[in-house]
Amino acid sequence: MEGVDCDVIVVGAGTAGCYLAQQLARRGLDVRVVEQNRHTKADSGVVSNRFFEYVPDRSLIKARIKAMDLIGPSGAKVNIRSTKPFAFLLDRERLGKKMRERVRSRVVSARFLGFVAHRGWLDVRAQEADSHRETSYSCRVLVGADGAMSAVRTALGIRPPNLTWGVMARLDRPFSKGRCVAVHFDKQYSPDGFSWTIPQNSELGLLSSVKPMDCFQRFAHAVSGGENDAEGNVWKGHRADLHSHVVGAPIPVGTCRTHADRTILVGDAAGQTKPLTGGGIVWGLRCADIAARAVEYAFDAGRYDAFFWKTEYERRWQAAIGRELRRQLAVRKLYARLGNAQIDGIFNAIKPQLERASEFDYDALSGLIARLPKISLARVLAPALLRLA
Repeated sequence: MEGVDCDVIVVGAGTAGCYLAQQLARRGLDVRVVEQNRHTKADSGVVSNRFFEYVPDRSLIKARIKAMDLIGPSGAKVNIRSTKPFAFLLDRERLGKKMRERVRSRVVSARFLGFVAHRGWLDVRAQEADSHRETSYSCRVLVGADGAMSAVRTALGIRPPNLTWGVMARLDRPFSKGRCVAVHFDKQYSPDGFSWTIPQNSELGLLSSVKPMDCFQRFAHAVSGGENDAEGNVWKGHRADLHSHVVGAPIPVGTCRTHADRTILVGDAAGQTKPLTGGGIVWGLRCADIAARAVEYAFDAGRYDAFFWKTEYERRWQAAIGRELRRQLAVRKLYARLGNAQIDGIFNAIKPQLERASEFDYDALSGLIARLPKISLARVLAPALLRLA
């Protein structure tokens, strides 16, 4: 034990990994962060107000979202308007840089290769980013915060959660001032997800587990002046820019086991993302906070076994977000069974109630869904519910 290099190694310098490392350092633990990428993750950066409980820096706000248009297959709109912001659009690049800056002295630029377990510690193997030289670091606790395709999770032999894909394009020049965020529910763009435009980010994108790039091209064609243009040619004139700005990333849908001896998973690596929106920033921070308390307790108690992590970490984060996660999974499973005609029927049934919903919890969308007219929805959803039975 005397030769152990540090107390904790966190693999992954994303939002959850950096926040966890920061919290552990504040608790007096010696932490290193292993990260192979110089660039931070590209995503929309839409969060709820809970984000600021963990990162109290409102200078990161790019826009306050108090309005959103939900658009059905036939072009019907549900206009959601709130008296207070129900979500915030962050400067995602600044957030990534800010989180890494807080743990800069602890970051090791290297790629995680695997680990060897010993009695009392772990030897973590890594390949240095600049020299490609293989090196190793020893620690008492290993945390996998390395995203949806987690190498730590693979090394543990843990079955991964189901994955979908997020594809987006962000242009260099702004467009259509005054428009609000628009979310499209149309099976021709995404069979099991949705697509969106965010004018404040000059962004369009979608979630789909079925041929995501093909779906994205159809959606981009529609909103850049092609047929079925539901956004009034909001992207017209930008079509030539789209192909060079497209990025994609896997997003977990559902969770997995998040513990083993001396090891836990946090954030996207653990599937701690919202199944309906794909957002994982706030849930990742919330679970990283729970992980920090569990790790501190582990060092106080001298307990690093799998049963300890199951009790003090996995059960606690499941108590925090598990119920909402399961509800959203159920809604997502049902939505995947619907056709466009049923989606249009749902829009007609829910329009009055949603447009009167002045406030709702962006992190707990199942609560908003529970307030919708059940009898009217049941009539529309009956065929899909029978197929699920």
